[in-house]
Amino acid sequence: MGVLINPGNEAFAVLNRSSYVDKTGVIKLINQTLETRHMLSCLCLPSGFGKSSIAKMLAAYYDRSCDSHSLFNDKKIAESDDYEEKLNKYNVLYVDMNYFAYAKENSSWDSYSELIRDSLAAEFLGDCSSKRKERFESVEDNIEREMINVVERSDRKFVVIIDGWDVALRGASIYESDVKEDLCLANTWFDSATFTSKAVAGVVLTGALPFRKDVFPLLKLEEKSPVSVPLFKEYSLAQPGPFAEYFGFNEEDVRKLAGDQNVDELKRKYGGYAVENVGTVYNPASTLRALEEGRLDAFWAEPYSSSATADFIANCDDRLDETVAYLLGGASVDVKTLELPHWFKGKPDSEAEAEEFLALMIYLGYLTYDAKSRTAKVPNEEVKRELRRVFNLARFDR
Repeated sequence: MGVLINPGNEAFAVLNRSSYVDKTGVIKLINQTLETRHMLSCLCLPSGFGKSSIAKMLAAYYDRSCDSHSLFNDKKIAESDDYEEKLNKYNVLYVDMNYFAYAKENSSWDSYSELIRDSLAAEFLGDCSSKRKERFESVEDNIEREMINVVERSDRKFVVIIDGWDVALRGASIYESDVKEDLCLANTWFDSATFTSKAVAGVVLTGALPFRKDVFPLLKLEEKSPVSVPLFKEYSLAQPGPFAEYFGFNEEDVRKLAGDQNVDELKRKYGGYAVENVGTVYNPASTLRALEEGRLDAFWAEPYSSSATADFIANCDDRLDETVAYLLGGASVDVKTLELPHWFKGKPDSEAEAEEFLALMIYLGYLTYDAKSRTAKVPNEEVKRELRRVFNLARFDR
């Protein structure tokens, strides 16, 4: 087992030892995409909705370096026809972008692409202290060849899992050249006739934001040097598709966890997210913490979401003040589009409008979207408290 390549199943085993709510149906849906033209999936969920839990679960299921029967035999996925066929049958490349964000901040690496390539080269070589620099550079320049070698030796393709893909957009300073390097790596791995078809069975990205060409990388690239972006199928709370029942905790999940406790206050505090064909959904992280600690408090907080939202409000005109005040009052507002604007780190350009702000707030979890009425509102008391804090911060910064 390695760190990036075939990391094993212990991370999911830790989750499984606690109050784990069975969402392994996600695996069945991803199984259906492997080695098809729909092999690129992006799961867009707000803070606290289990993005990392899904990533760890998928890694444990596919990783050929371990035996995960004991973790999944009692789960819903075990009822699937292809359960045994795909269990521990793939190589896994697992990239935790939160780890790389910390490493990049405390290093001299110019881009995430360079950092990931160097880390993979070190993993292929093992302990590099006794290796010649030339050998390291040779492997670094041929990462794709090394990955193809792994596939050929094992006769197993890679399932690539990148947890928190959009963390790469949250650094203190991101330059267009860095973004282009990262996009080039994405193209090489996920949209290359010479590599993808030979080495990759499927790709799953998790993050708060989608991977569409019109919003990545939340900054306008010059048209004279366009960068292609792989086409991912995106699923979110607003547009969950077949993943609807696996995003967040539904009423049944919460009642099982709460036992004899009254769930009305939990719903008022942490529920209220409307997911099509499911009904009310709760924030999993906040709900679990409230039950474990025996107190109803405001647990939902995510620094990037708060900063991006405050920046957007501070840089827009006063029209947003009225919109936010309306939302804080408990009202619903019409949503014209779920398309995100071309802005960077929450700072809108001159064309940004309130509609773009609403789309951002839906993806970040500040608002819940009703697909039937095409309206949005603040879902619960926990989020309302955080939105009020962010709103006051934005007005202070003006």
